This record gives sequence, C-alpha cells and structure tokens, in this order.
Amino acid sequence: MARTRRTITLDEKIQSEEAALAALKSRYDAKAAEIEQLRKKKADADHKKLLDAFDKGDKTLEQVLTFIQS
Repeated sequence: MARTRRTITLDEKIQSEEAALAALKSRYDAKAAEIEQLRKKKADADHKKLLDAFDKGDKTLEQVLTFIQS
C-alpha cells in the first residue's frame, strides 16, 4: 500500500514563507541594533581620544576650532 503525498496549498506555502520572513526580520533587527550600539561605542571612544589629545596639547580651543574649520 503506497503512501499518498499531501499537497501543500498555496495558502499554506504563503503562511510558511511569511513565518520564515518574520524570523529573518527579527534577526535582521537584532543585528542592526547591535551594529548601531557598536557604532555609538566607537564614536564615544573617538570623542574621548580627541578630548584626551586636547587636554594634553598646548593649543587653545580657538586654535583647534580654527584648524578644524579650515
């Protein structure tokens, strides 16, 4: 006696693909948030490095701003 194959309807296939897409979107959103957090940490580190260099340097704020803006 042979087993019969169950045919998947288009509605079931659509529902399955929508569920897979929702799972991928969730992973994408989590990775995007992680990247944004890493970029913020990098920017904070860059700002700290700049402030440390300014504190150690002998230039005034006006001199530094003039240099940056030129």
